[in-house]
Amino acid sequence: MKKIVSIILCSLYLSCYCQTSWTLSNTGFPSNYNANETTTSPNGDIYLVSSLNNNGHYIPKLFKSVDNGDHWTEIMTVGLPDTLNPYTIIYTGNKLLIAGSGANKFYIYASLNNGLNWSPSNTGLNPSYSPNDFTQAPNGDIFLAASQNTNSTFIPKVLKSINNGSSWTEITTSGLTNTLIPNTICYVNNKLLLSGTAPGAYYVYASIDNGLTWYSSNTGIPPAYGLVDITVVSGQEIYGVCAKLSGGIFNSKVIKSTDAGINWTEISPLVGLNNLLVAYSILYSNNNLILTGSDNITPLNYIFKSSIGSVLSLTDRQFEKNKSLSFYPNPTNGLLKIFSDLGESATILDVLGNTICILKLNPNENSIDLSNLSNGIYFLKTESGEKIKVVKQ
Repeated sequence: MKKIVSIILCSLYLSCYCQTSWTLSNTGFPSNYNANETTTSPNGDIYLVSSLNNNGHYIPKLFKSVDNGDHWTEIMTVGLPDTLNPYTIIYTGNKLLIAGSGANKFYIYASLNNGLNWSPSNTGLNPSYSPNDFTQAPNGDIFLAASQNTNSTFIPKVLKSINNGSSWTEITTSGLTNTLIPNTICYVNNKLLLSGTAPGAYYVYASIDNGLTWYSSNTGIPPAYGLVDITVVSGQEIYGVCAKLSGGIFNSKVIKSTDAGINWTEISPLVGLNNLLVAYSILYSNNNLILTGSDNITPLNYIFKSSIGSVLSLTDRQFEKNKSLSFYPNPTNGLLKIFSDLGESATILDVLGNTICILKLNPNENSIDLSNLSNGIYFLKTESGEKIKVVKQ
């Protein structure tokens, strides 16, 4: 089946809010379940993978929210082993993927019907590797951060799937410390970010060659805090949640980067997160941040929400006719031709505002190959200096 990509020309603005105010968003979610990680489907539904700890015996649980995290409903799953402790979840293509451990084994499971039925999707995964976190590149490739425990020494592993998680291939990495246990991996602005924990230290690494080589990217992260999870808001703007263990008690912070993880800034104060000491995950969805965690004392588990404002502005008054720029075919399944005498750049963005590619426009005809993009709607932003021109055709 051919890929169909629709292009809309629009103006883009990034939110400048500081996420200091949070509200509890637990309705329908039992507080005795661990809220491990969240993911968003293309239609905006949020899935939450969790587990119930029954005297050291973990039972996987899956929840869904259709109202941006305000209410949660448990999905009755078939095919997940009762011993599975799920670590991570991702919605990719037309399926959900869950990874976790149980009975000294590690698993990846896939569901083609929004979490009702599950089947193993482990092909290529070394059975001794603990799969810790997923992320997806704009071209659809999925990266998996994992770790291998060899005689109490953890070795970081990065795997890749080019077929929507059906099979996995290990990437030979360079630059990651051999004692690192990966916490999270994220694809942002044409690079990978990976955070992890080593004895007495915490690290964030970046890779601009799809996981082959890595370099440190820790600047601004609070000392002694480990980056637990990352979410992309728009372009190079990302949010992270980090945690610190001191005297047997965890403390968590929310941090932000506007340059794709090169520098980080702490967001403070965090009003409304008084009960949250251990943060598990953070997700950007439908102009909100969704944060999960527990108080580590009771223990009770929580889901919090914070408005971040709109990313894409598409009001009618922002559109203008402009005969000096046109493009076709639209929708397209491959090459998009752009005709312009503006002498500026064109940026392709996804629905979350993430930059897919940038093209310097030449007079007359220009071409962008979109054949590697997934089906869906994308946005074309044009600009010349400080001025953004918006075209509606």
